[in-house]
Amino acid sequence: MNDPWSPPVLDVPAGASRVLFLAFAVAGGLFAGLVLVASFDSEMRGPAWVIAGPLAAIALGVAALVRKRAHARRITIHEEGIVEHDRGHTTSLRYDQIDAIQLKTWDLRGAHVAGGGVVGAITTAAIRTAANAEHTALPYDAAQVYVTLRAGDRTIVLKKWDKSWLPAYEQIRARVEPRLLAVARGELARAGAVEFGPVRVRADEIAIKNKSVPMGELERIDVSALQIAFRRRGKRLPAATVPTSKVPNLHVLLDLVGDRSRPSA
Repeated sequence: MNDPWSPPVLDVPAGASRVLFLAFAVAGGLFAGLVLVASFDSEMRGPAWVIAGPLAAIALGVAALVRKRAHARRITIHEEGIVEHDRGHTTSLRYDQIDAIQLKTWDLRGAHVAGGGVVGAITTAAIRTAANAEHTALPYDAAQVYVTLRAGDRTIVLKKWDKSWLPAYEQIRARVEPRLLAVARGELARAGAVEFGPVRVRADEIAIKNKSVPMGELERIDVSALQIAFRRRGKRLPAATVPTSKVPNLHVLLDLVGDRSRPSA
């Protein structure tokens, strides 16, 4: 950093992906177990050592590498912004520079697969009634969560397996999203529309790709780990859906839609 910053208010030591680490650790253990069992059989001992032995070593080595590389990364939260230290490289983003917060979640537990495709949302963890909503709890209980903070072409990624990631994310949101919401409101008043990736919010409607829902007919927006569903009042199926990961500044979008859909005083 070129400018002096205040001491960190929160340290976020990086952690390894539990899913990735466990996958390789379990695989390595299984191969090692196979070698151990086969060692009691003179005919199987040689093939086991030649095939399963190297596979066990590779899997356990990758598991160790995942942990080592993860712990080489560290994020600190300051009054002025966020700093990431990763193997000798430092990236710093001031709060007033951040122009997008991108959310990506993944959870295998709630997947429904039929006919070769995913049908239905994964672990629906948040329902937002656009006309009367005070709080939105996004699907942070998913197995993996990535929060990408963008300032132009510079990014810092906060991950669920990072220690204290959620308090850090809450502090970042509290410092960034009020400004982004004010910018979105100003752009809506000036230009008549605000874009959030494939979603365009207008004064009287919300457009999703080539579909649109009038604000007066929008019942709610359902947010899940896989997708965002825009529901029209009285309709069983969503009027439109988009991948959650494709919509930047999701909380800002929800707040802005809430502004437009509430009845005027």
